[in-house]
Amino acid sequence: MNDAQVARIDEVLERFRREWMARVRAAARDASGGRAGRGAFRVLEALVVSAGRSPSELADDVGVRSSTMTTHLDRLEEWGWAERRAEVGRGARVRVAATAEGRQVYGAFMAARRAVLRDMLDPLPPEAREAWSQALEAWAGRHAGVPQ
Repeated sequence: MNDAQVARIDEVLERFRREWMARVRAAARDASGGRAGRGAFRVLEALVVSAGRSPSELADDVGVRSSTMTTHLDRLEEWGWAERRAEVGRGARVRVAATAEGRQVYGAFMAARRAVLRDMLDPLPPEAREAWSQALEAWAGRHAGVPQ
């Protein structure tokens, strides 16, 4: 692959990313009744995927500072989407989990996010969608052990 091809792919991927992210941000606002952005949903996703994490573990998982995680958790708890509980027999150790409402809101966000992607890809011919899917799967297979 030559430099011009790489530059073109970079340009197109960036345009796609910008449009996708703008639509995903709108989907987050819609799914949350205008309260939450994508960052809150990244935290909620971490809670849904691996319940019972400590706030510091969540901060590491999501890639934010502990103070930022505290702010996210305060909001998620205020909205009824997450709850912090003291870990029995562990002193001041706290664990965080998504509530049933949090899981429901997260499900609505993921459905909206997938609808955004579907809407963006639908104009492509089926063979182009399949080729793109295969290329992404091949890339993901090469990077299976790489942390996200």
